[in-house]
This record gives sequence, structure tokens and C-alpha cells, in this order.
Amino acid sequence: MITRQIIELLQQLLHSLQNGELVGMGFQRRARRRELAARVTEELKRLTAPAHPAIREARERWATTSFLRIDQDERVIEVNPDGTTWVRAWVKISTVFPARADTRDRRSFEAAVADMPEEMRQIFLAHALDGLPYEAIAEQLHVDVAQVQLQIGLALARLDEAVAQAREMPE
Repeated sequence: MITRQIIELLQQLLHSLQNGELVGMGFQRRARRRELAARVTEELKRLTAPAHPAIREARERWATTSFLRIDQDERVIEVNPDGTTWVRAWVKISTVFPARADTRDRRSFEAAVADMPEEMRQIFLAHALDGLPYEAIAEQLHVDVAQVQLQIGLALARLDEAVAQAREMPE
């Protein structure tokens, strides 16, 4: 993720390049300084430009969720050949599982895990119970890391929904 500090650093570098302050640091050729200044300028324009409409829409759409966050400085989007746009986001992962087997939360949790599609359940359990990193799971199951991330996110959403529904029902 791009942070305010990186933008400020690039701005300071650009200022130094434009004012010839880096001559003593090996930047002795004017053409090279101008080239670097142009690259930094372009990168700063990209980093400080308004968010892509897809990012704005994703932030608005998910603003009220408790499990998904899209950073304010996010700039990366991916467009599939079919026109689908993807925006990077953070998924909140709770490491606290309902501990007691006789609780409604635990029963809902276990039922939701059992109802998951096979691949989703394998990926979720490998990460949540075995503590395997995404890369190891992807290699083990012969899938992309992005697929592992997607399946864990979907699994967490299912679990959150199942436990929330269970809490709404009378005992």
C-alpha cells in the first residue's frame, strides 16, 4: 500500500533532483537528473490522483461491513477480460473460535464449516487450524494464491453470517 510517507519522500526527491542538490551523490549528468525527475513526477501524479471509480464504489459498497476494509491510499485495480473489476481489500480474520462445544455459536460455526464446498473447507481449515500460509496452501492444492485468499474470505463471510444468524434466533 502506498503511504503518505512514500509520497512525501518522492516529493522531496523530486525537489532535490530539480534543484541539483544530488550532484555530489553520483547524479552528475543533467540529462539523467531530468529523466529521474520526470519518472518521479509521473509516479507522484499516479499516486496522488483521485481513486479509480471502481475503488470509490467498492469503498462505498463495503463501508458498513465489519470484516472488509479498503485502504484510503489504495490505487491498484485489476480488470478481467470479461470487464469485471477487482479492488484489493483487507479481510478481517478473527482467530477466536467458539471454544465450548455445547454453545450455539460453536454448533453454528461447525455446521457452517461442514456446509462449505470442499475446496473452501480445505483451504479454510488448512489456514485456520493448521496455520499454513496462503502460499503453502496454494502449492499443496495446486491453485493460485489469489484463489486461496478468495476462498478464505468467502469462508469467513459464511462463518460470520452463520454465527450472526444463530445469535438472532431464540434459544
